[in-house]
This record gives sequence, C-alpha cells and structure tokens, in this order.
Amino acid sequence: MPTRLLVVWLVLAVVFRPMTDRIPRLSLSEDQQATKSHATIEALPIRLPNPSFPKQAKKTNAQGQVVLSINIGAGGTVKDASVLSGKAPFVDAAMAAVRDSRYLPAMQDGEFVETTKEVTVKYDFRKNTSQPEELKGPLIEPPQELLKDVADGNILRTGAGSDVTPPRVVLAPDPEYSEEARREKFTGRVLLGVIVGTDGRPKSVWVVRSVGHGLDQQSVETVKQWKFSPARRNGQPVAVVLNVETSFYLY
Repeated sequence: MPTRLLVVWLVLAVVFRPMTDRIPRLSLSEDQQATKSHATIEALPIRLPNPSFPKQAKKTNAQGQVVLSINIGAGGTVKDASVLSGKAPFVDAAMAAVRDSRYLPAMQDGEFVETTKEVTVKYDFRKNTSQPEELKGPLIEPPQELLKDVADGNILRTGAGSDVTPPRVVLAPDPEYSEEARREKFTGRVLLGVIVGTDGRPKSVWVVRSVGHGLDQQSVETVKQWKFSPARRNGQPVAVVLNVETSFYLY
C-alpha cells in the first residue's frame, strides 16, 4: 500500500510535492511573518503529554474535544487551568494532561512573561480510529539548558513578535513508516521540538507529543538529517528553536 507523508510546521508550512520537486516549498501565514514589533512571542510547547482517558470512556465511540484556558508561568509550567467546554468523563483526563505540559514561556522585550492561552484537546474513539500508544519508556528530553539559552539570547524564537527571519528547508527526507504502524494501519502526528543551528543543521531534536508505534523515533532520526538555510537576524545567521509536526497517513 503506498504511503503518503505530509509534514506540517507550526511556524513554517511545508508540503512535500511529488519527487520532481527537489526542494519543499514554504508558505508563511500572515501572522507567522517575522516582524520587528514589541508584541509578545507566544509560548512554545516543549512537552505535551497525551491524556489518559478512562477505559469506560474509550468504549463510548465518542468523538469531541475539551477546550481549556491555561495560565503559563514565566518558568514554562502550567500554573492554572479552567474548562471552557467539554463533557465528562473526558474533562478530567484532558485537565490532568494539560497541567503536566511544559512550555518555553512567552517572551516580551527579551524577557519571559506569564501568559494565558486557549488549548483544545481532541478525542475520537470511533471504530477503526488510531489511538496514541501508551509510553513504554522515557522520551528524549529537550536540552537541560534550553530555557537559559533562550533567556540569554543564545537561541532565538521566530514568528509574530520576533525580528528573526525563520529558517528555510533545503533538504528534508521523509520519515518512513515503522513496520508496526504499517501493520496496524496507524495514522497520526508526532510533534517535535527542534533547535536549528547557525549552520542550518538540527542540533537537538526531541518528542513534544508522542504517538508511539515506532513513529516517534522514526520522526526524530529523520528530522536530524534535515538541512536548512539558517534563521537570520539583522542579516546574520542565528540559532532558533521551533516545533515540527510529522503526519503519517496511509492511502
């Protein structure tokens, strides 16, 4: 069965074309263009645990979402969360996962600041829908000095509120399906954290949101091979941190 893979960036939208297109094309939404304003740079997720829904809830064939408002402190942890919408028994599991999430804090004028954002936790327990696998071991952690490096300006942020021009993909091999995921006809998306160095090479890659089934490691190992034209600030190459999402679908 042929496999089609779509890779979508949170800060850069990348769609892989047929093999005749050697370099992926990028399209930036208006709110993702680099800007020199003093607006707040939004918090960036560095770990998003999957909700652990009760077994009874999984037997309901339900589909829906829980919408929460969260307060992210200047240290990157979720200080508070409140429910905007959602149904029991899905709310408790979504709330627990969100409270355990970690972020690079929002930034304003070069300083970490507290911020509030709305997050949506989706669920789909209908027949034949794919579910993330429960973790069998620890995930690769982001660098221990990440917050310090960002605070010190050694690693910068892109997007609205930043004066950094985002990196541009010049080489991006596709991740392969794992045998386990192909056998189970699994579809899903892995969210990664990536530090791109001044030479355009990924310096660190880790899993932000896992799906398991062998696809987390496939995504990490493949993105490590990517090559970028580096991000730039005032015309000079700079190191940046961003999210990359790899999506796996079978057609």
